[in-house]
Amino acid sequence: MKIVVDASVFLAFAIPEENEHGEAAEFFAFCETAKHQILFPTLAMAEVAGGVARRKRDPGKADLAVSRMRRLAGARFIPLTEEAAGTAAKLAGRHFLRGADSVYCQLAREKRVPLVTFDLEIRERLAGLVTALSPQAWMDGMG
Repeated sequence: MKIVVDASVFLAFAIPEENEHGEAAEFFAFCETAKHQILFPTLAMAEVAGGVARRKRDPGKADLAVSRMRRLAGARFIPLTEEAAGTAAKLAGRHFLRGADSVYCQLAREKRVPLVTFDLEIRERLAGLVTALSPQAWMDGMG
């Protein structure tokens, strides 16, 4: 199965001190075992690098996190086209989303796949428009 995964999930996986680290680690292990395809917009690499660097104050750890993300089994990075950016902009404006969040939502809508995120705001604001679930809820639905 294909899914879009937002940076919040990978950041929790990459930073052991994060509250959701255990759930994120279980999620990625589950995806690898079941051979699910994980779709990321290319923007995710910058978000992960920035998130790790800001939290850890260590550029080396940021580089390692991005490298680890790129090596994930089943990971595929989708470039943001001008058309997709326009659609994401409409989602951001109509649903009061952060710009980066709208890119993940746009990709999930375009590919007609679930969006896995820890971001409650996305899950609430796009209910009925995009299937947006926490990692645990998504895994529970797969079983």
